[in-house]
This record gives sequence, structure tokens and C-alpha cells, in this order.
Amino acid sequence: FDVKELTRERQVIIQEIHMYEENPMMHIEDLYEQAAFSDSLLGMSIAGPAKVIATIPRSKLVAYKKSFYEPANMLCVVAGHVDSKTLKIVRQIFGTQKNSRARFPRITQARFTPKKILVQQKKAEQSQIAFGYEGVDHNHKDAAPLELLSAILGGGMSSRLFIQIRERLGLCYYIKSDVTSYEDTGLFTIYTGLSSKRLPEAIRAIQKEIKIIRTSAVSKEELVRAKEYLKGKLIMQMEASEKVAQWYGHEQLFMRQVKAPTARLQEIDCVTECDILRVAKHVFREGAWSAAGIGPFSHAQFKSLFGK
Repeated sequence: FDVKELTRERQVIIQEIHMYEENPMMHIEDLYEQAAFSDSLLGMSIAGPAKVIATIPRSKLVAYKKSFYEPANMLCVVAGHVDSKTLKIVRQIFGTQKNSRARFPRITQARFTPKKILVQQKKAEQSQIAFGYEGVDHNHKDAAPLELLSAILGGGMSSRLFIQIRERLGLCYYIKSDVTSYEDTGLFTIYTGLSSKRLPEAIRAIQKEIKIIRTSAVSKEELVRAKEYLKGKLIMQMEASEKVAQWYGHEQLFMRQVKAPTARLQEIDCVTECDILRVAKHVFREGAWSAAGIGPFSHAQFKSLFGK
């Protein structure tokens, strides 16, 4: 790496880190993952602390690149107008590189940390909240039911949380749920932005919706709408070559078996109302949550909102 170029890039990355930290809607996602995986490496920020970016020696960066950026650790995915010349071009670019004997250090399994709370106290009229539960890994049999559960609870303008918390009660300006899967674990997270004064009322209302979906089966019509929502999103994504490449790259890297998008559509179609209820009961267990908040409250004040 050129020394001058490296110095410039350090400053760019540090500015980007500060940008995320100063934007509560962005920063709440990092803060929540730190809470959910506080005892695991998975809870660490991908960008890293700005202090490390500013001081890490060039020699360490060069050594890391030489050790790990090699064909044995590389996956090249090509999608779109592919012809016989494609493989030749890939081999010309990457085929001459040699592998080192270095291997990635073994990473311990990530562990979800229940009832862990992180707070960034900030004087503001608006608060950003994230709380959630442990989800499932990439290959888990309940991956499709969990995605549908998220779609029903907080996936868009027709979801339960959006209709009840935002439209009927007017407690927030945005609310959503999201599912994230990793190699050995996952997250089911609810995000909301709202007036700090209405935070207690909003938390109670969200917890009520969670209790309802954990104890009562969803209707057939609601499940059908959620299926069409997820399938429609996937079909639209697959119209772009970039998304097709990302799909097969993800399948190759993380899944036990590489599947086409059509297989995912079939998995979604096979989910039943009983599957949704079973997964909801398992995920939304009492006391199995973690949370993060950015707003004008202390750790103790924020913790008290969630009860025991």
C-alpha cells in the first residue's frame, strides 16, 4: 500500500465511523449487536474503533493481506451475460496467485446474551430503540418460518406493528422487525424511532403484540399475504445480476447445499400457521431478550421499561 494513499484512506474510514456514530438511526444497529453478542466477537464493530484505524501499522496490513487474500480464501461469482471467455478472464486475473500456508484463526461460537442492555445517553426529543431475541443460523430448518414471522409482525406497512403502533396509536414515526442469520446463530430484532416522552407506552404496546403472536395462531389470509410479500421481494431482487451473484455467493459460502432462488420460494410456500406459532413461542421466550437505546435516559431508566 502506498503510504500517502493509506494515510488518506485512514481519514476517510475514521470520518465514516464518526458519521455512523453521530446518526442514531444507523448507530442503533451496531449498538444492539454489541448488546446481543456482548460476550462474543460477533458483537464487535466491523469498522473497528477509530483509534485502531488511526494507529495500526502499515506492516500489519501488508502481512494480513499476504496471508489471507489468496485463492484458497476466495470465491468469484459471475452473473449476467456469461460466455466462454469469462472463465479465461478470471484465470488470467487470479490464476497466477499462490496460496500461503496461513489459515484463519478458529473463532469460538457466538453466544446470544439475554437481558443485556446498552444505552447511549443523548439529549434529544427523539429516541432510537432496538430490542430482540436470538434467531436461527443460515441452515436452520426454521429460517423460512422466522422470515415469515418477521414479515407478519414488522415487515412493511401492512404488518401488525406498523398498523397498531404507528397508525392506530401514533406512538412512533417508524417501526420494523428484521431477521439476521449468521453461521452459528441469528437475531430477530425490532427497531423503532419515536418521541422520548412516549417510550414507556410504546414498549408496552410492542410487548403486547409480541405476546399476541406468541400465543395465538396467525390467520390463513395473513400468512398468505406475508408469503406473497416475501416471494415478491425475492423475485424482484433476482431481476438484477448483482443480486443473483450475491445469492449464489451466499449459498456457496454459508449453506450446506447450494440452492436456486426457486427452492427458497418453495420453502416459503410450505410454511403453515402452526409453524409460525411454534417458532414464535420458541423465539419470544420470557426473559430471552436484549436491548439497546439512544436517547435522554439512563441505563436504569431504560432497563425499567422492560420489566423483569
